[in-house]
Amino acid sequence: MSEVLSTGYLQADETGVKVIDKQKEAKKGKKDTKLHKGWYWLYQDVTGKKVIFDYQKGRGREGPSEMLKDFKGYLQTDGLEVYELFAADKLHIILLCCWAHARRYFEKARDLAKKVTPDLEHPLLEIQKLYAIERHCKEMDFDYAQIAAYRQQHAAPILDALHQWMKQQRIKWGNINKLPFVEALNYSLKRWDKLCLYLKDGRLGIDNNPIENSVRPAVIGRRNFLFAGSHQAAQRNAMMYSLYGTCKMHGINPLTWTKDVLQRLHTYPKEDLWQLLPQHWKPIELEETDQNDQKQEEAAIAKRLLPYQRSLQNPHNTRKYKKGLAENQPELAHKGC
Repeated sequence: MSEVLSTGYLQADETGVKVIDKQKEAKKGKKDTKLHKGWYWLYQDVTGKKVIFDYQKGRGREGPSEMLKDFKGYLQTDGLEVYELFAADKLHIILLCCWAHARRYFEKARDLAKKVTPDLEHPLLEIQKLYAIERHCKEMDFDYAQIAAYRQQHAAPILDALHQWMKQQRIKWGNINKLPFVEALNYSLKRWDKLCLYLKDGRLGIDNNPIENSVRPAVIGRRNFLFAGSHQAAQRNAMMYSLYGTCKMHGINPLTWTKDVLQRLHTYPKEDLWQLLPQHWKPIELEETDQNDQKQEEAAIAKRLLPYQRSLQNPHNTRKYKKGLAENQPELAHKGC
């Protein structure tokens, strides 16, 4: 956890989970009255490829307040108001928002419109240009400084022009607020400075899609197991999602990691357990494992034969030794003895 929170850039998201609360009184004639709506809060270190799932009973600012009390740096979110309330009095946390969420509002406005007009298409085309710039930086394998410089040169003018266009459109629609297109304008204009912060630092992403990818296993799990059996069970789920989510980010098969760690866990002192975390884990070579297993089996056989070997010092005990050898013959034959 400390490794994730010590980074200077985190992405955050949250997703709900149903939890059985046995202390909740069931109401007559109503279903699911003992089910509580809990929340997994996610914090992801994109550059270091680590993710934390933190289970909380609610969706209030108490969740990030406790987890991020010592965090310093950029925090990228979907613009949920809870994060605004949480970071309002914290000068050491800089919020930035997500262009993927802003784009979805404009896509919704276009899809719901009876007729698609140039005004509905314009912001989507401009946002598409911003993503083209990001793809170019990735294809060219730019470092963080080069990404920041390229964004300032190519993305900043697009954003300046788009900002002016959105403000003009908002004036044009006056006091109307309920139209999907106006809602899209309001969402972006309200968060404009936070949407543009990614220009300043090449580490920062244009959106928080990486953490949304980390949310998906929890969503799929929710559809399969339907609910957690208790708040403690939900916390255990969060721990496993954290470990397996980090495995996925490092290209590690979770099953391979789990089997290996369970076999080696007892050999590590408490202060060295961090070496088994997915971001530090190094698998033991299969050949080395097989050799060690073979040596252990041979040593065990030799130990069992030792009493019989000692008995050979007395000539009358030769028969006893042959009997012991016969009892261990299958294992010795297996080892080529």
